[in-house]
Amino acid sequence: MKKRQKIEAGCVGTLGALFLGAALTQYISLGQPYYEIYVEGEKIGSMPKSADVEKLIREAKRKAMKDTKGYMYLTTQVDYQIKDKLFEPMMPVEEMEQQVAEKLKQNKINEKISAYTVTTEDFSANFATEEEAMAFLEGVKNHTEGGGDFYVRFRKPAGYEGAFMADIQKESQEMHGNDLFAGINAQLLDMEKEVFDEKNYQEKTGILAMDFADTVFGYENVVRKEELADASASVEEVTKEKETNTIYVVEAGDCLSIIAEKFETSVDSIMSLNELSGEDAPVYTDQELIVAVPRPDISLKVSQGIVYEETYEAEDQVIKNDGWYTNRREVRQEGAEGLRRVNDIVVSENGIEISRITEHTQILREAVPTIVEEGTIVPPSYIKPLGGGRFTSGYGSRWGRMHKGVDWATPIGTNVYASSGGTVSIAGAVRGYGYAVYINHPDGRQTRYGHLSKVLVSPGQHVEQGQSIALSGNTGRSTGPHVHFEILINGSQVNPLDYIR
Repeated sequence: MKKRQKIEAGCVGTLGALFLGAALTQYISLGQPYYEIYVEGEKIGSMPKSADVEKLIREAKRKAMKDTKGYMYLTTQVDYQIKDKLFEPMMPVEEMEQQVAEKLKQNKINEKISAYTVTTEDFSANFATEEEAMAFLEGVKNHTEGGGDFYVRFRKPAGYEGAFMADIQKESQEMHGNDLFAGINAQLLDMEKEVFDEKNYQEKTGILAMDFADTVFGYENVVRKEELADASASVEEVTKEKETNTIYVVEAGDCLSIIAEKFETSVDSIMSLNELSGEDAPVYTDQELIVAVPRPDISLKVSQGIVYEETYEAEDQVIKNDGWYTNRREVRQEGAEGLRRVNDIVVSENGIEISRITEHTQILREAVPTIVEEGTIVPPSYIKPLGGGRFTSGYGSRWGRMHKGVDWATPIGTNVYASSGGTVSIAGAVRGYGYAVYINHPDGRQTRYGHLSKVLVSPGQHVEQGQSIALSGNTGRSTGPHVHFEILINGSQVNPLDYIR
């Protein structure tokens, strides 16, 4: 009985310790993870990790905004970190929420200066009035040639009170912003579907469209007086070109000097950024290179119409002749260049062309096509007329006279093969050649085989490529056992090594 009482007492003690530990963890850390909360880098306190920290921060901000009637720094940072130190005091969730809200209220703007903040991905500035924000963007626009013919407009998106988007347009433009460029591109893509009235066609020249390259977003804000910017000074600052690294994909025909000229940078700069060994270092198509591009904080994209004249060539016209070999080609009509007037739409950013589409082409002088007639039959091939052998004499001058073929030394009785298929024209003794075989081929060429010991074919016989036609020998004008081989085109000997494979 006493033993059972001791066990029950032990269990109760253990449970009590567990309940006590669980209770203590609500007030101090016993080594378990917890949150440390910070406002603008200043520690507010710690709270159990079981709490919903994101919800606490939202509620604290809501309270602070309500108590300050909305005048609170939008950029005030509320952060938290996960810690696990022993014996760190824990603050109840409700108290922590109140402490964070109070700290946020301390950061309210006592001197309530309203402002208009203009921002892009790389830039942000505050201006005292909407007019000053507009003057700033007008100044940026006017820094680009032709900007005076356009104006900046603020568009206020539905559902975003106090916010605006800025774009650039002409008086006559109904489309705006990026939609303007989308509209132009869509129009150009449909050019093939249009039927132009050449007499009434109006060439598109000069600056056709202009807009900010990146989204320009603005909103009503409340800031310190010293955070306001001067419009003129800001224009000067953002229009300065600063080197920005970008990725360029190498195109066919590129080399380092061409790429450097394209981006108005130096070959040395490209070499340094990409760790290339020298200015003649090879680059290959689709290779990615880092290029330092001069770029202002706010860039403009400009669509411009240009007109120029250029010569052009008509596509060759080919007449197929099924009775000719493919190596026969004759010109039936010489071509002549034409002249055309071209109207292109060029889109550039910071003076660098990024796209080009031909809007219209007017033919001033029609090009004359070159007309050629060519064969369709694959010509026969030629092979070495024997297996093995030692090459002893080539085509050309030898011993003060012309050697019109090639020689291979080989033992008497070696098989001699037809270099290509054809019809035997001569098979027998020929002056100077000794025993010889002449074969006429379908492509008009002739092959000759000389100094043979025995002829195995007859005149008029058809032979196939590689067929045995004779045995090598030492007959005729010969200095030793060998095979003499010639190829004739239009009755004249040529170098056989240029034709055999």
